[in-house]
Amino acid sequence: MKLTYIAILAGCSLTLAACAPIAPDASGESASDSADALSKRPIPFVRQMAGTYYADDSDADVQMVEVRPTGRYRVTFWDGSTESGSYRGPSKVPSPLGNTAKLVFLTTGFKFTGVVADGYGTSPTTLTITRDGGDTHLTLDRPATADESLCDDTGGAWSDDEADPTTGLFCDCPSTAPSFIPSEGGCTH
Repeated sequence: MKLTYIAILAGCSLTLAACAPIAPDASGESASDSADALSKRPIPFVRQMAGTYYADDSDADVQMVEVRPTGRYRVTFWDGSTESGSYRGPSKVPSPLGNTAKLVFLTTGFKFTGVVADGYGTSPTTLTITRDGGDTHLTLDRPATADESLCDDTGGAWSDDEADPTTGLFCDCPSTAPSFIPSEGGCTH
C-alpha cells in the first residue's frame, strides 16, 4: 500500500490523519461502527470542497489528488502510478457551523482520516498530505473568482449574513444546478 498517511486541508489549518487497516481507531470505533455518523454520498457542505489538487513541489511524492463530489478520490504519485478509493463525510452539517468537516478515506482494507476546510474564496484552498513522515502541499485548481461571484454568475443567491443551516452553504443554487462546487465554476449538477 503506497499511501500511508494523509491529511486534507482546504483553507487554513492542518489535521494529521493516519492510515491503518480497517479496525478500531483511536476512539475504538471501526468504519462500520461509525456508519451512522457518516454519509455515503457527500452532503452539499463537503461537495463544495471537491476538485483537483496539484502539488506545489514538482519533486513531491504525491503530485495530484482528485477529491470527487461523488465520494470517490484518486491520488497520482510522482511515477505516474495511481491509487483510488472512496471517502465518507459527515451526514449532517457541522454544528456549530464552521468551515471544516472530518472525512474518512477508504481503500482496499485501509482507512485514513482528514479534515477538509474551506476559506470561502478568501484564501487558496489547499490540501496537505502527510506520508512516510513528510508533508506534501497541494493547491486546488479552481477559478480565480470569489465564491460569491461564482454563485451569482451561475444563478445562485449568495447570503452575506450566514450559511444555510441545512446545507452549510452561503450559496443557494437553483434546482437546475443544485450543487455549489467552486472548482467546477459555481452552481452545477
